[in-house]
Amino acid sequence: LYVCKYIYNRNESFLNFHVDQGHLTFNILLNDTYDGGGVLFQDGLTIHAKPGDLLLHSSINIHAALPIISGIKYALVGMIFLH
Repeated sequence: LYVCKYIYNRNESFLNFHVDQGHLTFNILLNDTYDGGGVLFQDGLTIHAKPGDLLLHSSINIHAALPIISGIKYALVGMIFLH
């Protein structure tokens, strides 16, 4: 469980396509003081969340965090391991 901080105009403004560890990944958007962003899945689906929204997906789904174009974005991210 961790907080991701995306900062405009730095290398921390996005994440390239990747998969996560675990079985399920969840993201909760914590603020709306930024522009841009979103989660892009390899199949083209893009999710633009609002603060408090929960996005839950399989950790093996290839996805990326789209660049923010202003401000700072915070998201709570966690991975769930099923046994």
